[in-house]
Amino acid sequence: MTGRVFLDTNVALYVMDRRDPSKNQRAREWLDQLIEMQNLTVSPQVLNEMYWIGRQKFPHVPPAELQRFVGDFIPNCLAPLDASVTREAFTIEQRYRLSWWDCLIVASALAVDCRLLLTEDMQHGLKIDGLTVLSPFVSTPAQALSEL
Repeated sequence: MTGRVFLDTNVALYVMDRRDPSKNQRAREWLDQLIEMQNLTVSPQVLNEMYWIGRQKFPHVPPAELQRFVGDFIPNCLAPLDASVTREAFTIEQRYRLSWWDCLIVASALAVDCRLLLTEDMQHGLKIDGLTVLSPFVSTPAQALSEL
């Protein structure tokens, strides 16, 4: 496979969320495949959102456990969140009318030449400058990764 795959916060958190077994299983399939292929990418924004949203969504999980969960993603934090990402996010916002936080995610993914962005927050199949947005709950890893 050529190109890296950017994982959005919501997909990562489904790995912890057992309330929806089908999404939990699919998120785990994606994560396992991306780790095996060494193609997983996240940004500092994703790490921070994982912790903050995880604290709110899973109040029963001790902070130290959530910190370990987020910490496991740190080696894959290869996408930047800096001034150049902010400038690119401005352009993406004007062109695609996405939410500001989604524009930052897209700009970070583009900054490291990711080919896929896994999220359920944007339109499945949307193409932005060589990046394809996929819902991991619509496409399986085998389907999506074989097309790259």
